[in-house]
Amino acid sequence: MLEQNAPMVVLVEQHFLVERADPGFWNPEWAKYQDFSPNLLRKLGDYIQHITYGPIVTGEKPHSLGKWENGVLIVGQTELTDTFLDLSGAVIVEEGSKWDAPRAQLKYRDILFPRSGVGSLGKFRFAVWLERDPQKKVVVDCFTDIVRVDTEKVFPEYIAVYLKCIFGLRLLR
Repeated sequence: MLEQNAPMVVLVEQHFLVERADPGFWNPEWAKYQDFSPNLLRKLGDYIQHITYGPIVTGEKPHSLGKWENGVLIVGQTELTDTFLDLSGAVIVEEGSKWDAPRAQLKYRDILFPRSGVGSLGKFRFAVWLERDPQKKVVVDCFTDIVRVDTEKVFPEYIAVYLKCIFGLRLLR
């Protein structure tokens, strides 16, 4: 509980704040926390269970069947936006076709990660697949990676958001 005359604003000297807000700032005393908690600093690779990309089909483009119920939806970099997946223009292919690779099938809470290009990777567009319906079959294209993590240990949504923050962006540049 605050005292009646307690100040509501605390002034902090600018040099103090700037020094600690700088991600390059490091205090050797912090090293002791690495031994204190093994979960404090972990590598993303410690959580990854599976990484793959869609099939590489050369010489032809897939022809869309029109409705998702008719086949398998392909998610690619075009469907990745800054904040969500836009499936309105996604291609639907025939189940069992050369674009429908079993290893490239999306599962609930898979992270979608563009493999290249200034249009997606350069704009740091990531998404988490949140469709639970197993009847809605989905694969990624050859320019999009699936990163599947151990959801018992880390939230894929957290990873996607982290990759968009300044610290995550610095890892990818």
